[in-house]
Amino acid sequence: RRTRIKNDVVRSSELPSKIVRVRTSVAGRSDGRSTALLGDNMSPQSSIHEHAFRIFCFSWLWLSVSTAAFVDVFVFAKTRRDIVTATEEFALSPSMRASIYSAFYLGWLFGDPFFGWISDLWGRHPAVYSSCLLGFMFQAGCALAVGPYSLFTLRFVAGLCMGGADLVGLVYALELSLSSQRATTGAIMQTFFACGLCLAAAIAVVFPSWRQMYLAGTVPAGLFMLSRFWIPESPKWLAAQLRTGKMKGSEKLSHSHAENADQHRSLLNITEAVPDDSEKGEGKRDSSNLGGAEEDLSYSALLANADTSRLLVLVCVPWLASGFLYYGITLSAGSISKEIHLNMFLMGIVEIPGYIGATYMSDTLGRKITFISLTCVSAFFCLISWSYPEKGGRLLFALVGKIFASGAFGIIWVWSPEMFPTSARSLTTAIGSQAARVGSILAPYVVVIMSEMTDATHANAPLPQPVFAAVALVASVFCLWLPETSNTEMM
Repeated sequence: RRTRIKNDVVRSSELPSKIVRVRTSVAGRSDGRSTALLGDNMSPQSSIHEHAFRIFCFSWLWLSVSTAAFVDVFVFAKTRRDIVTATEEFALSPSMRASIYSAFYLGWLFGDPFFGWISDLWGRHPAVYSSCLLGFMFQAGCALAVGPYSLFTLRFVAGLCMGGADLVGLVYALELSLSSQRATTGAIMQTFFACGLCLAAAIAVVFPSWRQMYLAGTVPAGLFMLSRFWIPESPKWLAAQLRTGKMKGSEKLSHSHAENADQHRSLLNITEAVPDDSEKGEGKRDSSNLGGAEEDLSYSALLANADTSRLLVLVCVPWLASGFLYYGITLSAGSISKEIHLNMFLMGIVEIPGYIGATYMSDTLGRKITFISLTCVSAFFCLISWSYPEKGGRLLFALVGKIFASGAFGIIWVWSPEMFPTSARSLTTAIGSQAARVGSILAPYVVVIMSEMTDATHANAPLPQPVFAAVALVASVFCLWLPETSNTEMM
């Protein structure tokens, strides 16, 4: 039985220097090899099961990253009877505690573009598993820290590696998903990320020593490494390499159903990229300004184009606000109530309905309206939590705000990659994620410093919720100029 599937992949106006239409014909076979290669054309049963397994693996990766990150909430807690903290052992000052607290997210800031570049150059598969392995090693090494400076260094490198795995894992999973599945894929991964927060709280209960917490936090990443034998290379990345001639015909493909590039080319029947007729007239800009039709784009190439620069700046604002709002509310759990284990567990649980509701809303109302609505509602509940006089009510309203903040953060992880083509997806998502890391780096400083301040009129320290709300409202305004990408094919 033979089928012929023709797809026209058209570059959108986000990279407007040249519209390129690539005609790709797929000659399928009954053994399902070509459908497994493409990912967008799955056979009924086996491919569905394979896809579900792959999404589970990448979701587990996000759980690993979340656990590694949020263990710090307990490691750097104030002096407590139920936890042996690094704050107590190293006698950390508030500023030093906030700095080490932010070290993981600072490493995440640099890990996103570095491993995004590695994934575009060498492939999604080697990038995600090498970064996870290195993150596993340095996360375990944190348990051997002998002072605040060594701990800062180890947390920085662990964040660099685990943050890179987080980004590439998302791009990898989205490229293996249908357009109708992308929002669901993002929601599942975000749900596992929330479960990692709950797992971090459970680890702190079972292992009261901060060194034991770091060691226990490496177990999920170690389990994810086992999946490398069953996860194929991204078919979209392989196709892009073949179109540009970067992959030779006799080159062996270690993570593809095809044995070599020639067989992969024959299965995909990839033709050369041809310019659209409408681009042949005078006054059209040459595609060399952006590195060519299918070449991997660099920072300079992206920023050289005015429209692309504008889009990147606009999309970085909601990224930054989402990271600041999400991590700010989460890390302030200890200042809302003294039951830190219960607070963190609840902060993770309430994210799940947020991701489910955001997925449904984004598929029905669109990405833009959903993100703006969730962000504004989250800002509103932050203000309510700040103004409420009793701690029980503060925690309740903060949890409600966390539901909407997590939903908005989940949407931006799906919305942003959809705005750019395959050749630039990892890099542009890395830039956006860098902005989110800036927000997550600032959040601990705001939480820790404000928790140490003494309010002149009250016995309690002032809460940082108004700062979170202000940043969220500003980001919602910037989103009005971003494009809608719901139910569109990835370029």
